[in-house]
Formats: sequence, structure tokens, C-alpha cells
Amino acid sequence: MKDKLVLAVFIDAFGWEILKAHPFLCKEAPFRKKIDTIFGYSCTAIPTILTGSPPSEHGHFSFFLHNGQSPFESLAPLGLIPEFIAGRGRVRNKISGLVKRLYGFTGYFQLYNVPFEYLKYFDYCEKQDLYQPGGLAPCQTLFDELHSRNVNFFVSDWRKSEKYNLAQAKEVIDKGEVDLAYIYTAELDGLLHFRGKGHPDIAKKVEHYEKHLIEILSVARKRYKEVSFAIFSDHGMNDIFEDVELMKPIADLKLEFGEDYIACYDSTMARFWFKKEEAKKAIQEVLRAESRGRILTKEELSTWGSWFPDGRYGELIFLMDPGRLIVPSFMGKKTMKGMHGYDPSCADAAAMMVSNEEIGNDVCALTDIKGLLLSKLAKDKRKEKAA
Repeated sequence: MKDKLVLAVFIDAFGWEILKAHPFLCKEAPFRKKIDTIFGYSCTAIPTILTGSPPSEHGHFSFFLHNGQSPFESLAPLGLIPEFIAGRGRVRNKISGLVKRLYGFTGYFQLYNVPFEYLKYFDYCEKQDLYQPGGLAPCQTLFDELHSRNVNFFVSDWRKSEKYNLAQAKEVIDKGEVDLAYIYTAELDGLLHFRGKGHPDIAKKVEHYEKHLIEILSVARKRYKEVSFAIFSDHGMNDIFEDVELMKPIADLKLEFGEDYIACYDSTMARFWFKKEEAKKAIQEVLRAESRGRILTKEELSTWGSWFPDGRYGELIFLMDPGRLIVPSFMGKKTMKGMHGYDPSCADAAAMMVSNEEIGNDVCALTDIKGLLLSKLAKDKRKEKAA
């Protein structure tokens, strides 16, 4: 038997409030803790988990940014496709796949509902696979550290199905050849977006995870003398109770996109860049009149680790109140039952961690997870040296 396995399980959107509402590995993982999330979406939170650094350091905040350069200028002819065709989800997915291959992107890439004629104003942050060496350079990820320490490890392929990833992890662990196994699962996030927190499918999914993880732990304990595990998430989920039409009042100002201003409408926030002072004043006036959200201050963004002095992710960011969704947006035309990406201090935003070992007071945010996993390996190495 191998001495020790460190098992890390990532469950997208399994928030603290969801954990409290559903029994989950209560006997196997008696240690449970609320983990502070980061402002933004999974494309913000996952890099934060992997690097232990805030967005202002690892550089990922939202998929689309404006920095004066764009790889998408050659895609301008796509703007000629009629909207009744270009707006279809399947068409968007097909085109996204083609663009990804054309540009050689290895990370997660999706055009969502960004108007094709506006793509030339945006760059994209996740061009590289975050889980591969140098994926978040110059920041060192957990996996960069493991490579440098010559640690044998396994990490799930985020492109594969959850069913595949769970089965593969069990198979790899059964061989007893790795020191750390990192399992990636993401289906709960989709369920929460389309069903909401109270839907019966959520309880079934939590039971599904519990069943498979108990099986994986059983296999691990046959191959390893000690199994140290931590199961964690990146954020929680808010139920949506109101759609907000934010794009139309900005469009009604009759300002010219690209000449007067540039905007990116994410699902819970709108981000703006200004070419003319008159446009800035007019858009600020509209936003200040919208009582269901607020313009974020530099102080707030700095506190959240999401302030970018060069303004690449927005010279002005307007954030919706929890439970309110921008519809339509550049992320989609239809509403959803659940969404995240609100003020990270709201109750439903919090992530969680459960473990078979006590979770120290120094582990309280996403930025602490990488260090925790490395410390579990380091403790094992110290034991070996002592022996």
C-alpha cells in the first residue's frame, strides 16, 4: 500500500447555503466550513483557487476585456449573419468551436451572445488551458507547483463529462500510483442555473455526488494507508426573482458603440469604457437612476482583489443586486432560475469546504485552498524524512 493520498474534489457552485440545506458526507467529512468566494464568475474563481492569488494578480476576471487589441477583427463578416440565425444557441456553439480551433485556444472558449459586430472591440482572457503547465503564467498554479516538486498527480479533464471524470478518478486511484488526485465536476452549476436551489433535482445531485465519492474513498483506502481529502466549491448560487432590461436604456441614448463608448453586458454586471466624456456622463446618469444595482467604487473593487488600474475589465462596473439578472445580456437572451456573480459578501455567494480533517482558521477563502492542498503533501514529506 502507498502511504498517503491527498484527494481534492472540486464541485462547481456547491455553495455553503446549499450544503446547509442538504445532508452530504456527514460521517465521512465531519469538518465543514464556509469559504469566502471572490467577486466574479467561475472564470474568476477557478484561477483564484488554482493560484491562491486574487484576480488583480492572476489577471482573470471576466472572459471578455477591452485592452486596445483584439484577435477577433477577422471575424467581422460574421456580423452579416441574420440575427434569427446568429442568435441561436447551436449556431453560436458551432461557431465558437470553429473560432477556438482557428485561433488555437486551449482554454474554455465560448462566444455566448456577444454581437458579432462588437467582437472586434474585445480580447479574451482564457486562451490557455488553466490546468496545463503555465496556464496562468506568470502565476504558479497548484499543478505548476506539483510539477516542480516531482509529485505524481492526477487531474480530471474539464472537457470530459462528469461521469467520465468520476470513473477515471476511481480507476487511477485504484492503481495507487499518485500522491494527489484532483477531481473536477461541474454539472451542479448547470442544474442550479436552470432549476434553482429548491428544485428536487438539486437534492438528487447532491446524493449522486455523495454516492460516488464514498465509492472513491472506499477504493482509495484499499490502496493507501492514509487518505486526506478536501471537497470544495468556487461559489454558491442566488435564485433569480427579477429580470432587468439594462441594455435598452443605454441604447436609447443614441450613442455610437465603438465611437462614443464600449460596453460588455455580463449576466449580473455591465462594464463600460468611454471614448467621450459626454457619453460617460449620459451613461452614468442612466445607471444612477437604476435602483436595482449600483456603480462599484474603486475601494470596493480593491477590497475584493478585482481592481485593474488599466481598466481592461471596465472603467466603470455596474453590479446588479442579488437575485436580479440582466436580460437580455451578452451572455444570453433568456432568464435563468439561478445565477452567481453578485456582491461576494451576500449569503448565497459563499463557497464551502468539507474534509475528514480539521480545517484550520487560516483556511477561510478561495485564495487559501491551494496552500492547504500543498501543506497536506508537505506534512506527508516531513513524516517520510522523520522516518
